[in-house]
Amino acid sequence: MPYIKQERRKAVEGGDIKNVGELNYYITMKILGYVKEKGESYATWCDAFSVLEMARIRPMDAKIFDYPDRLHELSNSILPVLHLWPNTCEALATIAMVEQEFYRRRIGPYESRKAEENGDVFT
Repeated sequence: MPYIKQERRKAVEGGDIKNVGELNYYITMKILGYVKEKGESYATWCDAFSVLEMARIRPMDAKIFDYPDRLHELSNSILPVLHLWPNTCEALATIAMVEQEFYRRRIGPYESRKAEENGDVFT
């Protein structure tokens, strides 16, 4: 979970990551920054999650993929941290937890707003 102690947040944002909770926080903050910069949209969420998916599918080789220019900063800030994490299973589990929490807190409500605005396709 990304809910680490307030006093650790600045250090973690600077790359001083000591455990998987802090790894989760670091990735979460990078994605939140990307979405804030680009604006919340379906395309922005897909961009952010494509970086995580490539890290999950091929955790050690993800850095060789040719990301679109718009994703270089995000991928270059997240992937090296994941590649250097000493336990691949922890890194992969953290990716899954980041995705689940984003869906619960941000993407689900976004989709609900869009369904209300544009009409639900599941009715």
